[in-house]
Amino acid sequence: MNMHTLKSGRRLIAVSLLAGLGMMGITPTASATLLGDTVNLTANHEASGFCTASYASLGVTVGAGIELGTGDKTGGTCNGGVEIDVHSSSFDLIGFHEPSGFADYTDAIISLEDLDWVGTPGRIVGVTFDSLLTDLFNSAGEGNATELPTMAIAFTDDSITVTFDNSTGGAGGIWEYRDNGVGSFTIQTDHVPEPGSVLLLGLGLAGLAARKRRARG
Repeated sequence: MNMHTLKSGRRLIAVSLLAGLGMMGITPTASATLLGDTVNLTANHEASGFCTASYASLGVTVGAGIELGTGDKTGGTCNGGVEIDVHSSSFDLIGFHEPSGFADYTDAIISLEDLDWVGTPGRIVGVTFDSLLTDLFNSAGEGNATELPTMAIAFTDDSITVTFDNSTGGAGGIWEYRDNGVGSFTIQTDHVPEPGSVLLLGLGLAGLAARKRRARG
């Protein structure tokens, strides 16, 4: 093998490896974002034995400002809840009390669905709550609250569900959103490799293995 052929082979292997790694998101040449994505948001609340309140914003495009707000109520007689503000890789829940409204609940389910990342394909691998519960909710004894809620976070590749509940699981405990209180969440993702990237990476690794075998021979 002459020197020109050897250099060309090395160059091809390097290009295959770099292209495969880049397409798999290992290099920071592209970033996934929710800005510009179309998502489905819902917030369902219940004050056990008293009233409910449901809010929904379906097929909304993520951008500047609130994606689910006070005007997105779809049913129920309670008047209070959370707005949802989605960012590039995070979201905020913002508590609100409507005039003469009731924002005291026993449980709530907040859902963000159809989170398809714009740019580099991605999937959700973690969600963290970056605030204190008292940032979003009144402490026991403030307003009508008798306790802080418990919180659970669940996620799939493209959806997030945040559940708030009281400690008794019934009508015994009441929690209340803090008016204009904010709870912030960060979304962790990894990149989903495109089919071509796996092939390119495989070609590069196979080339390296073949080159090592020739060198030993």
